[in-house]
Amino acid sequence: MSRSSSKAEYRALAITTCEIQWLNYLLHDFHVQHTDQSVLYCDSQFARQIAHNPTFHERTKHIDLDCHVVREKLQKKLFHLLPIRSDEELADIFTKALHRTSFKTILPKLGLMTIHHPA
Repeated sequence: MSRSSSKAEYRALAITTCEIQWLNYLLHDFHVQHTDQSVLYCDSQFARQIAHNPTFHERTKHIDLDCHVVREKLQKKLFHLLPIRSDEELADIFTKALHRTSFKTILPKLGLMTIHHPA
């Protein structure tokens, strides 16, 4: 369990990095050509700074393994790390209690359709 939201954000970034690597291996095994970099959006400025910063700081020594994984894969251009505003984060609809306006803004972006009234 993480003691800070920044550590939790960075741990999620490391897990997602491993998932991207696994998907690339899977595509390779299926002989699917995939030459484009994956794009990974992160709303945590701390996580993006640590991922791009090649030196360790005293505050990040508890996440050093995650730092190695993310930095190595970022340097090998496995993925491209981009910022996203917190109010545009689509995953929030699954993880937070959102205000009605935020919910109504995010919901159509998920591309969901009702099974009771198919298009």
